[in-house]
Amino acid sequence: MDQENIRIIVPHVFVQKLQTAFASCAFVFISAHTGWGKTSVVETLLADRPHTYVSLWERDALKRAGEDTTGLIVLDDFHGIYDYEDGEAAVLSLLRALPPDTRCILLSRADFPEWLLPFIETMQMEPMQYPVLALDKQEIQQLLEAYEFSVPSPEELAQIRDLTQGNPTLVLALGDCASGGQPFSQEVITQARELFFPFLDRHLFRFWDPMETRLLLLASYFDSFTIEMARVLTGNPDVEAVVERLRQTGSFLSREEGVYRFRFPLMRAYLQQKAAMIYRNEADLRGVYDVLSLCCQLSGDYDGAVSYSVQAKNRIRTAELLTAYIRSSPRDGIRAMKNVWQEIEEYDRDTIPELLCGMSMVCSMEGWADESEDLLARLERMGANIYTGGKTSRTARRFAAYLHLHLPHRTNDQRGAALPGIVEDQEHGAFRLPAFSITDDQPSVLRGLWDLSDWPVEEHPAFRRLMEQQYGKFASDILCLIQAERVYERGDYPWERVMDVGSVQIDASYGNQMPLEFAAVALAARLVCTQQDLPLAESITTAIQSRIRENGHTALIPCADALVCRVSLLGDGAYADTWYHQQTPESVKPSVQNRYPCLTMARCCIRRQEYQRADTLLEWLTGPLKSEGRVLDVIESLLLSAVCRRRMGIGEDAWRPLLAEAMELAQPYGYTALFAELGAALLPLLNEISWPEQQEFLTRLRRDTQQQAQRYPGYLAPFNEGSAHSPSLPADLLDEQEKALFRSICARQTNEQIRKSLGISGHQLTRLTNSLYAKLGVKSRKQIREMGVILMNEDENS
Repeated sequence: MDQENIRIIVPHVFVQKLQTAFASCAFVFISAHTGWGKTSVVETLLADRPHTYVSLWERDALKRAGEDTTGLIVLDDFHGIYDYEDGEAAVLSLLRALPPDTRCILLSRADFPEWLLPFIETMQMEPMQYPVLALDKQEIQQLLEAYEFSVPSPEELAQIRDLTQGNPTLVLALGDCASGGQPFSQEVITQARELFFPFLDRHLFRFWDPMETRLLLLASYFDSFTIEMARVLTGNPDVEAVVERLRQTGSFLSREEGVYRFRFPLMRAYLQQKAAMIYRNEADLRGVYDVLSLCCQLSGDYDGAVSYSVQAKNRIRTAELLTAYIRSSPRDGIRAMKNVWQEIEEYDRDTIPELLCGMSMVCSMEGWADESEDLLARLERMGANIYTGGKTSRTARRFAAYLHLHLPHRTNDQRGAALPGIVEDQEHGAFRLPAFSITDDQPSVLRGLWDLSDWPVEEHPAFRRLMEQQYGKFASDILCLIQAERVYERGDYPWERVMDVGSVQIDASYGNQMPLEFAAVALAARLVCTQQDLPLAESITTAIQSRIRENGHTALIPCADALVCRVSLLGDGAYADTWYHQQTPESVKPSVQNRYPCLTMARCCIRRQEYQRADTLLEWLTGPLKSEGRVLDVIESLLLSAVCRRRMGIGEDAWRPLLAEAMELAQPYGYTALFAELGAALLPLLNEISWPEQQEFLTRLRRDTQQQAQRYPGYLAPFNEGSAHSPSLPADLLDEQEKALFRSICARQTNEQIRKSLGISGHQLTRLTNSLYAKLGVKSRKQIREMGVILMNEDENS
């Protein structure tokens, strides 16, 4: 079929819109892809009317247009204006100089240029896009009849309209295939598309330079792409100019908020077929798939990244991607790891240490300890000949060492037994352990890499040597933090500890060790809060939060935000309210990796009296924490659950087993800080229980918690209106109006709300407030709210 000499059907929609536009505007800008027949349609419509036709590929086009005497100009190939020197200025000069009664049609493959927007804003120009050139079902039938093609049924006509979007060139290609005796089917549609591709070859492909070709071919694999992805695809740091040229001079790309897309599915399909033809040999394909994998990762599409990496047969990168995927989204990452594992032949599995390591970790996270240990044993066999077995053996040994220390189901005894051999191999230069974060995305060293509650790391030489190998001069700082945190958790709060932790923070800051600096600041904040220096705690936590964001440590950002939230809860809770609304309990996924934000969200829910939400979140979290032996985190989760159930009133004693379990976990280590930090929220519960076997420990818990409750009497107190706990006062101290004012202040009502609820004026409210302050001996609303919390706790104990 001769694509160059097709008979033209002028869409009636186009005629109507053109007439309507010219009734009020001087110019019409039509943007449509090659093959929509925009030039043919316009020339057919104007065949019997005098007009001046020029193509901007001709050097004298603008001059000839300016000499028009017919009153109607067609400026074709308008996208070619960018090849003119000062082309934009020349066009603007031409359009402004035309007589008022002259009409002009501008035809372009590219989007409407922004520099013509003033003509739209002044109602001088009407923009139109390819849909105005689309044929409807009746026009499609007319076109097929004009070429004496067999006319399909009405149902098939509707399908042709949907599949071709009314593109006349594609309609004819489809009619040509169908008239050859082939039944109307998806195969015929595909064949028709391919008939259209040579047309694009002649009109587009041969004009692209190599950079444009590579960009378009590889970008066609994606629904959208960014400039950063384009740089990766082409290897050209200055590719933005190429992308913008393609957008401005052709109908290939559109841009919205920095994201580029192909304007037409047909163009993308053509480019994908062209890419398959050009990148044929295996070496080229692997290189292409590696690039595509990296771009998918940049766009956050880990499924695509893993898929392309597998096709590239890049096993190391595949394992790295799967590890990153699991950290980003544990559930989806584990699913992807399992899928990749199943696709690999059994024999090949024992040749890929990276995937053996990843699958062993997945099995451990899923609770399949035996399967995890089996995969670890296979890794160890692969790495048995570490000094003679070559790179694969060293890699296997390195990953086996990593698993010995990091598998969640392994106990500290197992880790301790493996440490000396691992350290010895490292000291002999056999391998280096993969880098790991000492905090494991949590602002704590004691709870970080693994729970060190029952492991005397200060006395464990292999651990010290491991830290020295990994962190050099910072090893002593890590050990200092571990010791300081242990002392703090046991209820000892000497001010000199703050100085030690401050020194660690300064060392880490100068050494660019952000996880270590974060852990130091978090511990320092807990210490200064015990000294009631809340402004200092707020200052240092917001400072580290800003530094983490500025330095791009994305893994630490959720925990840094949660740390600031916890400090806020000790004060007015303003930041905590903002953080709560930004996160929402449903968006915080309960997992071991995400434990700190989860536990913080539970605190916010308790403060907002959303006890069921908090309890559900904690219930999901406690099981995985127990399975991984996270002693301190389990204690914290159990205590918060106990507070929730006590306030919900679930059963008579539903909270008691949780509190008892937390106490039994804490007692062997002497941990009291987690109890004390809950202060006023936990004190009523501790006062209701007995523990004769460990009366001394219970007394310490009550003492430390009472001290914290005195420092922050409003901690986790309900603040919602209509609270279930309404503070009460002696009947003879205040009159009824003063009691109502006291309860309103405790409920954090505004002056306007209080005035309306009491039915008094602003001056009367001032006098009533002064009277209340005098009787209670306070000077601020904050002191009244603190008094309300103490009264509420007394009511709970009675």
